[in-house]
Amino acid sequence: MMTEKDAEILADIAAKVGLDPYTIKNENPHKFSGKTSYMLKMGAAEFYPEVNARWRSEVSSISARTVAECRSGQPLSERAQQDLWDHDPISWRRD
Repeated sequence: MMTEKDAEILADIAAKVGLDPYTIKNENPHKFSGKTSYMLKMGAAEFYPEVNARWRSEVSSISARTVAECRSGQPLSERAQQDLWDHDPISWRRD
């Protein structure tokens, strides 16, 4: 749920990445895909990393298997890497 402060932050991010804040929906950008949401996610990661992490965690749908692999301390399978990439491409960087 977007708070009043979240709305202010989202408008600020939009302005900083060159988007018109009046055209941005007051919704978590991690719920969407596409160019606009990507720009908002990148801006959030750069300018408000703590808020971005909270927004990202609110919509995270990484599989239970991927979570188990992450917690195991072992190298991740290709499927787990893809799952992380699909759900969090901003934080998960593939080499």
